[in-house]
Amino acid sequence: MHQRLLFILPLLLLSFGSFAQFEKGNKLLGGTLNYSSSTFNPGLPGQISKTNSLNISPILGVFVSDRTLVGLVFDALSYNSENSYNGQESSYESNRFGFGPFVRRYFPVREWVAFYGQADLGYSAGKTKQTYSNSPNQNYERSLNVFHIGTSLGLAFFPTNWMSIDLSMNPLSFSHTVDKNEVGSSFADQRINSFNFNLSTDAFFYWGALFLE
Repeated sequence: MHQRLLFILPLLLLSFGSFAQFEKGNKLLGGTLNYSSSTFNPGLPGQISKTNSLNISPILGVFVSDRTLVGLVFDALSYNSENSYNGQESSYESNRFGFGPFVRRYFPVREWVAFYGQADLGYSAGKTKQTYSNSPNQNYERSLNVFHIGTSLGLAFFPTNWMSIDLSMNPLSFSHTVDKNEVGSSFADQRINSFNFNLSTDAFFYWGALFLE
């Protein structure tokens, strides 16, 4: 039996301001909250798998000129899984925190909709930990440091004059990852460069934002 709970919520808070969302001096507050939980039980004795994931990504910005937004985005992720198989229990944990600046340019189409383009930089650091109840000599911990450069294309809908619901994608990005052994791992330290180009329709994300005067 496979049970799964998925919770995705744009962070929408109270805001004030006129309809001129993109005027110089206005502020933006937004982000996403994602939570998922799953349990997998194949119906065999002693076999079960559970996973939980929580991701929070707030965003803060200010319009330095009409239609041009500059700000900071933060990202925190916590993931853990527990597995049991024939008396062997194992667990995996991953925690990460990141932040970075961005600049965004809006292109209004109507009063209730606007396109935008964005460029951003980011840095994140985290740790992973794997443990085995019956084989402690295989336990390990590793650290991750990631440097990121990316772009975004988005579409913002305005159901009210102080709130937007956004649909965005990241068509072009580059990242440099340093994966280092901290405790116990038999794998060597790694440095990974990744370049991503993606225009597929399954690469969209949505989130919420508030515009404050």
